[in-house]
Amino acid sequence: MKTLVVSGQDEFANKVFNQIKNVADQLSIECKHVSYFKKTPSYGINLAATYNLPSKLTAIKDIITHYELFKNTWEYSINMPFLKRIYWSYSSIRNIKLAEVIINKEKPNRILVWNGSVNMNGAWVVAAQQHNIPCYYLEKSFFHNSWIIDKKGIGPLSSINTIEWKNEIETLDNTQKNNNIILAKTRISKSILEKSSAWEQPENNTELDQLIQLKKKGKKLLFFPQQVDGDTNIFLFSTLFKKCFGYLDFIVDNLQEPWNLVVKPHPKSLNPFSKNMYPFKKNNVHLYENINVHNIIEICDKVITINSNVGTESIMHNKPTATMGKYILDSINITKKVSDKKQLKDFLKNDNDTDTHYLHNAIGHLLNTQISIINEPLFKSNILNKIISNKHDL
Repeated sequence: MKTLVVSGQDEFANKVFNQIKNVADQLSIECKHVSYFKKTPSYGINLAATYNLPSKLTAIKDIITHYELFKNTWEYSINMPFLKRIYWSYSSIRNIKLAEVIINKEKPNRILVWNGSVNMNGAWVVAAQQHNIPCYYLEKSFFHNSWIIDKKGIGPLSSINTIEWKNEIETLDNTQKNNNIILAKTRISKSILEKSSAWEQPENNTELDQLIQLKKKGKKLLFFPQQVDGDTNIFLFSTLFKKCFGYLDFIVDNLQEPWNLVVKPHPKSLNPFSKNMYPFKKNNVHLYENINVHNIIEICDKVITINSNVGTESIMHNKPTATMGKYILDSINITKKVSDKKQLKDFLKNDNDTDTHYLHNAIGHLLNTQISIINEPLFKSNILNKIISNKHDL
């Protein structure tokens, strides 16, 4: 038996692959890392390739056949030059053929794909489906060095955001629910104590005093974390705008006393917010780069996000939280939904209860079934063993 892991070659992707390979090695199952970058990964297959230009008829037929993959990659590459967007989007379809060549050669029993919605990795999902090979989606999860595996998709397209999953956690017996809650509380407490997050956080909080002074002046603080423009959470699951700046304008335009907006740039953003932008010239809008996200959540009164994991962290802190896009935990209704001016004003005006008990049951269940945390044996589910050994389908 053999497992292929399709992902990039950044530090985190390599950590995930190594964790998967360690499990495969223990089961005496071969595991290879598939990457499209020129540098060949450990135990990997170098898939850097040139593409022959197809005829117009072939290109049109391919786009029609695999329109969803082409459309997603086109939207994903929105910040690229026009001609590069065309090449990149169509090459994602051409990669289906390349994936099929590798599948026919390697004959894997399982394929694990990072993201799997766009570009080269999305091509592998299509190729796996055509060969009836079980394919699993991987993505970053709520905790530091954590990732989640799902059979259906990523984010709001995953099995987690379904009525079936909601029913599954609701029908657990009391012992299972209590165990889930204990497990979740243990891991959440660790995150809060260490002030660790899905993304790296600054160790020093040089700007925290400025927020404390705002609170002393009687201001209420609303936290809005920036996300990455072009990320799948934005172009697939963002319902109001396709760029974070649109959401920033929307919130600022509807902000009233005593509310002040606190904004933190995303550490991986290609277009990070800066203090030179218009909204940050206003007295009630503040940009803070050097504050840990946990400190911001703790001091702010409410949190509003598009669909960031920061929303989940906010609920872990028992803070009223609103989401403006489709969100991975929408199925259990733990955030307020904001899609227009009235809903935003209602969210700021009204008291909002946070059901952390329900969240703890959900997070604990995920820690038992779908979330793995690198280098933390207590929080490593046995799901990988079952998937890689062909004994389990999520």
